Amino acid sequence: MVGIDSPKIEDFLNEVCADLRVIREVAFLSRNDFLCDLKCRFAARYALVDAVGVSTLIGLRILGEKFDVQPETYEEVFDLLAEFGVISLDVCNGMNRLVDLRNVIVNVGVEVDDLKIYNEVKKRGLHVIEEFVEEIEKYISCSGVREH
Repeated sequence: MVGIDSPKIEDFLNEVCADLRVIREVAFLSRNDFLCDLKCRFAARYALVDAVGVSTLIGLRILGEKFDVQPETYEEVFDLLAEFGVISLDVCNGMNRLVDLRNVIVNVGVEVDDLKIYNEVKKRGLHVIEEFVEEIEKYISCSGVREH
């Protein structure tokens, strides 16, 4: 069994937690306050894109170092993490919903529906990312760890 580069994953987890702080602020705003604040809407977009991207990097590192697999898509990262028991199927499905939202945000020429972002954050998005972090931390603490 190969160890995991825990310090690098910890750095990534810290970045996701910074994104979560922004996303939490959005979750506590009223719909109208969110939609009327351009800076807040852009911050929410960036935080979601970054949280999904960095979560994918975490998954790539675990899958490559622990299981010697290299997924080709964001969705495949989360599907394989669930298949190998690193994250739950519920978190996998939630992260894949956030991947879809991320793809809309980064696709130039596609109108971003900020209300959809707000609703996803309020409905489940915030909790999915929190659960992802918790499940990764639990997995890392139970796995072989390679310190640098």
